[in-house]
Amino acid sequence: MEKREIEFWDQDDVEQLSHSEQDEAIEYILDGLDELPETLEICGYARMEVKESADNLAERVLEDLIENLDDEYGGEEPTEISEKMKNKSKEFVQFILDVYESWQCEIVKRETIKVDDWVKENRPDWLEK
Repeated sequence: MEKREIEFWDQDDVEQLSHSEQDEAIEYILDGLDELPETLEICGYARMEVKESADNLAERVLEDLIENLDDEYGGEEPTEISEKMKNKSKEFVQFILDVYESWQCEIVKRETIKVDDWVKENRPDWLEK
């Protein structure tokens, strides 16, 4: 798995991520269980990175823009896309990618936790029950 900053911790296939700390997620998962499992798999999530290249995105953005402009303002012949347009489109898209933060997350780390050891270290009060 990749080395990226983990922003959330939880189990696999959860609908909403809300635990920014690993121990917080483990406690939330275990709290209230009648019987504790021997182990627990916990996952670290990072925000997804845009996989499509800036060049491909810039080309699509520029083509869509020119097509829309031509539909509204163009003549009989489609506007020819110049190198200057292509370069500025790439510059614009790269800027957007540099500041864009995705909402979607993906698992970048998996850990198996020994529940007994975790409880002894983090919630010894549970052993008193």
